[in-house]
Amino acid sequence: MSSNLDTWSLCETEFAVRNNRHYEGLLAIGSGPLQQRASLEEGLRDDPQNVEYLRIMGNVTVEKFRDFKSRVGTYLPGITGPHPTCLDQMLNLPALHGLTVYANGERLDMENGRISQYERRLDLRTGRLSRKFVWKTRHGNTLRVSFERFISAKRRHLMAQRCRVEHAGGPVAELRFIGTLDADVRTNGYDHFKSIDITGEQEPVTIRVRTDGGADVAVAAVMACDRDIRRSVETAERWAGMTGFHVLDSGQSITISKFAALTSDHHARKKPIEAVRRYVWEAVSAGYEKLATESDQVWAERWARTDVVIEGDEKSQLALRASLYHMLRAASEDDRRRAIDAKGAAGEAYCGRFFWDTEIFMLPLFLYTRPEVGKMLAAFRVHSLDGARRNAKRYGYPGARYAWESAASGDENCPGWQYADHEVHVTADVAYGLWHAYLTNPGDAAFLAEIVEVLFETARYWCDRVTYRPETDKYELLMVMGPDEYTPFSRNNAYTNYMARFALRTALDAWSELKTADAEAATSIATRLGVSDADMRHFAEIADRLRFPYDKARKLVLQADDFDSTEPFDADRWWPDRTKRVAACVSQERLYRSKILKQADVVQLMALAPHEFDTDHMRAAYDEYEPLTSHDSSLSKAMHAIVAAWIGRDDEALRWWDESVGLDLEVGEAAEGIHAACAGANWQVAVFGFAGIRSRVQSDVLWIDPHLPRRWKKLRFPFVWDQQPLVITIEHDGVTIEHSGSAALEANIAGATQTLPPGKTTRVALSAGR
Repeated sequence: MSSNLDTWSLCETEFAVRNNRHYEGLLAIGSGPLQQRASLEEGLRDDPQNVEYLRIMGNVTVEKFRDFKSRVGTYLPGITGPHPTCLDQMLNLPALHGLTVYANGERLDMENGRISQYERRLDLRTGRLSRKFVWKTRHGNTLRVSFERFISAKRRHLMAQRCRVEHAGGPVAELRFIGTLDADVRTNGYDHFKSIDITGEQEPVTIRVRTDGGADVAVAAVMACDRDIRRSVETAERWAGMTGFHVLDSGQSITISKFAALTSDHHARKKPIEAVRRYVWEAVSAGYEKLATESDQVWAERWARTDVVIEGDEKSQLALRASLYHMLRAASEDDRRRAIDAKGAAGEAYCGRFFWDTEIFMLPLFLYTRPEVGKMLAAFRVHSLDGARRNAKRYGYPGARYAWESAASGDENCPGWQYADHEVHVTADVAYGLWHAYLTNPGDAAFLAEIVEVLFETARYWCDRVTYRPETDKYELLMVMGPDEYTPFSRNNAYTNYMARFALRTALDAWSELKTADAEAATSIATRLGVSDADMRHFAEIADRLRFPYDKARKLVLQADDFDSTEPFDADRWWPDRTKRVAACVSQERLYRSKILKQADVVQLMALAPHEFDTDHMRAAYDEYEPLTSHDSSLSKAMHAIVAAWIGRDDEALRWWDESVGLDLEVGEAAEGIHAACAGANWQVAVFGFAGIRSRVQSDVLWIDPHLPRRWKKLRFPFVWDQQPLVITIEHDGVTIEHSGSAALEANIAGATQTLPPGKTTRVALSAGR
C-alpha cells in the first residue's frame, strides 16, 4: 500500500448513484442516542422517501431490498413502532440534514449537474462528514461548494451543519439556500406517524410527531449565515424549510450554518418540543466552531481508550479504524434501555433489533477498553428481563427465554419461526455476556444482584427445556439451531449445550459470590423468585449431565449428534459462482438437508473457550468444519481468523482477517447499514487472535501469546485488565506492557509467568521463529 493512505478517513472520490446507498451506510454519523445515514444534504431528483410498500422479511443475508437511489435515515434507537409484517421496528424519524442549494434557479444536482473535483470524506477521528466539489452552473458560474456536518458527541441530540459556497468565476450568482426538516419519510415502506404538528411562523421551525408506538418526538432547527441574507419560512403538510437568499459576486464566499435537534419523551426530562428549541438556541449561541471543538474532544477521549495501531499494513489500519468508529458511534454509553442493533443504526434491514451479537461479538471491545460502557451495554439484558419472561411464558416455559431478535422491550420479534423457535443459544449467550461484564467490572454488588436474577431465571428455563434420557442418564437439548443457521433442528448442538451448561454453572457461581458480597440481597432474590436449595442442586445436576457430543478418537467436537446424517453438499453443482452467497443460489430446503454451514459453529465455540480446548481440538474442528462453511454470515470469518492464528495457520488467519475487516468497505455491503457484529469481532481478531490475549472468562491472569502477522511490524492498543489501564505493544521480537494503574498484575506472556508492577513498563522478549 502507498504510504500516503490516510488511515483516519473513509473517502469517496467519484459520485455514482448506484453506489450512493452504500456510502450512506458506510459514512453514517451519530453519537449514542441520535444516529443518521450519510444522505446528501440536497437529496436527489425523482427520489421520494415516502414510497409505501409491504416488506416481507426473509433471510436478510440474501434478501433483495428495494432499489432506491437513497434511503434517508434518522434514528433514535429504542424509538420503535409496530409494522404489519416486520413486527416492532426502529423508526425512521423526521430528517434533519436537508440543505438544498440553488444558483440562479438551478438546483444543485449531483446526478445531472456539471460536477468536478468531487470528494466525500468521513473523518473517523471526529465523526465529521464532509463533501466538496466544483459546480459549473448552466448560467456560467463556477462555484466551489463544501458541506460539513456532525452529530455532537457532547450534545448528543444535536446536529451541526454548514455549507460554504465560493464564487470562483462567471457572472453574479443569485443563491438560495433551503434548510429543511422533513417528516415525509417511511420505515421499511410503512408510515408510523399518527399525527404531525408543524410550527413555521418564525425560527426555530419545529415538527412534533406522535408515533404509532406511543412516542412523542420533536425536532427543531435554526439557520445562521456569515452574511446578511433575506429570510423566509415555508411549510407544507409534513415539511418545514428556512430559506435564505443572497447575491454573490465573483471572488466572494458565503457560509450557511444550520443547527437541528431531535429528541423524544423517552430521552428528554422536559417536553420534547421545549427541549429541542432550547438545544438549537444554545447551539446558535455557542457557534459552529465551538460545537465542533467540544465534540472533537469527546471523540479524542474515546479514541485514546480504544484505538488499535497497526504498523506495516495501512489498509488493515484504515479498515479496523472504520470498524471501531462505528462501534464508538453506535454505543449507548449511559442508557441501558438499548444495546447496539445488528446494523449499528445505519439502516433498517434488521429493524433495529438486538441479537446475540451484543454479548458475543461487540461486548468484549468495550469491556476491555471502556468497561463502564461495556457494563451499560450488558445491562440492556437486565432491563429487558421482563420481556424474556414473557417469551418463556408464551412458549410454555418458566423463567426467562431471551429473544433471537429482541425488541427494546425484550420481546421476541423475529418473523422467521425457525430462528425464533429454535435458536435458543441466545439465552445462554446472554448469561455469558452478563458474567463477562461482571468479571471486568468486579465489586459492584448491585450489578451482581441484577445478574443473579437473570441467571436464575434463565437457569429455570434451561431446566425445563432439556430432555432426560434414562438409558444414558444424560440430559439432552433437542430441536435446536446452533450458530450455523443452515443446520436446523439439531440434536445436542455442541455450542448450545456447552453454553447452556456454562449458564447453569454460572448461576451457581454468581449466587455464591453474591452471598459473600451481600447475603441479604442473595436471600431476597432467591425468596422472591422461589429458587430453593433443591433447585440449585438441580441446576448443578443438569449441567453435569448435559450431553456434549465429542469423538474422542479424533479429538473432534461434533457439531451435533445428528450432523453426519445430513446429505453431502455438491458445491460444484449447486454453488458454482462463489462470488454470491450460497443462500442466493440454493433453496433453504436444500441447505437444511445438506452438510454445509452458514458460519462458524464448533469453530465459534473454540474461539470462546481456548481454556477448555487445546490446539489439537481446535485444529481438528477447523480442519473438519471450515471446508464445509460457506461464510455467508458476516460473523464467520473473524472467528475463523482467531482460531487459525491460534493453531499456526498464519496465511489463512490473515486471509480471513482481510476479508472480515474489509467487508463493509466493499461497495454495496453497507447499503442497508454496516455489519455491527463483524465490526466488534474485528477488534477481537486483532486483540484476542493476533495479540493472543485471553478474556477474563478464559483466564484469571493476563494471558498473552502473540501471533503477529508477518506483514505487520507492530500492534499497539490500550487494554484494561482487572480495572488496571495498560498499553500493550506486540512486536515480532517482544511484548511491551505499559502499566499506568495502581495495583500489580500477574501475567502469563508467551508461557512465562510475570508480575507487572504499577507505574512501570515491562518488556518480555519473544524467541525467534514464533
